[in-house]
Amino acid sequence: IDLTNYTIVDAELNSGNKIKDYRLDLLLNNGDILVNIEVNNQYNKWTSTKSLVYLFRLAGSRLESGSDYRTKEVIQLNFNNTFFTKDKEAAVLIYQIYNEKYQIIKNGIKIYDIFLEKYKGICYTGNNKEEMLLSMLTASNDEELKRIVNGNKEGVFIMNAKRIIKGIMLTLVSMAGGFLALAVPFRIFDSLSRQGVQALFIAEIVIYF
Repeated sequence: IDLTNYTIVDAELNSGNKIKDYRLDLLLNNGDILVNIEVNNQYNKWTSTKSLVYLFRLAGSRLESGSDYRTKEVIQLNFNNTFFTKDKEAAVLIYQIYNEKYQIIKNGIKIYDIFLEKYKGICYTGNNKEEMLLSMLTASNDEELKRIVNGNKEGVFIMNAKRIIKGIMLTLVSMAGGFLALAVPFRIFDSLSRQGVQALFIAEIVIYF
């Protein structure tokens, strides 16, 4: 799925539940297609049910009023950080809706269940870019990520973007900590022991690096 012309939209579904609303991980829209991306640490009956709830609520959002109905395809991508329990050889499961003639309904709904453990450790070999990109999602550290990418230009670009985003996030955290420190009366530092001041300094260094 090429997401080049998609925009990120509000990922909160108003369920009417006063205790908890439905908050999607990432919702994308290009006008004709909605793509919902969910990341699950496990795959079980609960995550499957949640996936269907999200999917059908998004599909139902196409009904505006009366007979006004906007044709909009809804695609759900579930990245499951596990194997498929019934068949560990399964990498991707696809669910679609068929009509009475067993033909796929166009502009309908579609679910992709992607099992990332099946792609774990796959490195770029020159002709497996899609598998490499999925394998990148399983990397636990930068060294493993570099080994998986193995010089692929798109993978290297993503790695560099990841470092930039990480740097921005750490900078924002540090700035927030700095503003908080300025908001606290300076005499609070007088109450810190020498070891306490050293610990505070080390914490700031860790944030920056």
